[in-house]
Amino acid sequence: MQKLAEQNMRFVRGRRLLTELVAAGEFDMAVETNLNTVLGMAQQGAPVWFAPMKPLYLRPSFLFLAQGAQHPYGGALFIDYLLSEEAQKILVANDRMPAHPRVAARETQLLKGIETKMPDALDIGRRYAALGKKYLEIFTGAR
Repeated sequence: MQKLAEQNMRFVRGRRLLTELVAAGEFDMAVETNLNTVLGMAQQGAPVWFAPMKPLYLRPSFLFLAQGAQHPYGGALFIDYLLSEEAQKILVANDRMPAHPRVAARETQLLKGIETKMPDALDIGRRYAALGKKYLEIFTGAR
């Protein structure tokens, strides 16, 4: 990471914005962005594509139900619906990665054969402050 930081990188807040700036020619490449955004822009004719590093780390999405929610059973039913095959197909149609095993994303074929890993989100959460501090020590321009 320190060698990467020595390469005089510019930092942009927002992965979609970063991808748009790459497509516009403002940057030659992006180190981290969302695959669904790259694919959507490429499908619309933008001159962008991806080159996955191995292993490819996936980022989990979460659904939360607040403790003490006014209507917890309604919230639980909504979460059940969001995880259903029907709702997951709607998410895929809107460029989101599905969690349902019978719903495939367009990225599925592109990632076939590429080693993927899912980080332990709970571990990251416990160490979030320390990881953020270390990141800012290395990447001083990422404020």
